[in-house]
Amino acid sequence: MKVYLPTWFQIKMSDSITDGARHVFTMIKNSRYLPKRLLKVVDPVIQHNAYFAHPENLLLSMLTDENLNVRKIGLQRILKAREKTPTAETSVRSFLLPKLNFNATKYYEMIDWSSTVVSPPPVLRNVSNAVLVSSIDNQLSIGQSNLLSFPCHTQAVERTVKLVTEASKKFA
Repeated sequence: MKVYLPTWFQIKMSDSITDGARHVFTMIKNSRYLPKRLLKVVDPVIQHNAYFAHPENLLLSMLTDENLNVRKIGLQRILKAREKTPTAETSVRSFLLPKLNFNATKYYEMIDWSSTVVSPPPVLRNVSNAVLVSSIDNQLSIGQSNLLSFPCHTQAVERTVKLVTEASKKFA
């Protein structure tokens, strides 16, 4: 109750794709009070479902952070990743979840950036470097500009989970 429910309300209040990494971190942070025997069950589930802890999604959260320094670090990482990533990709990239740091004190510390391959967020593919830089320099969050108005979770997902649960009960 102290883990799932507060996170559920947080998602309902802040449902942008830019908030996804912060939601994963909230789930981790709120679960730390659990006994070790329960953490052995909970942590692998969080790890397995931590798609918003992928660097691409962490970078989106960093770009919209209240702290200017965090936004600047996010911008630097995106620009560096764009330099390394060819514009005309010839293969499909692998979306591998990085190992989570369950002892992180900030959401952007959930992964080891030095051992993780960082690719630029695809949702920003049509946003120029100049627009990103000006958004950061003017202390305007890119998330406030409707460029990233995608939800991190939708009612449709909840309906599908319910439907799959009901269907699985019929075959159990």
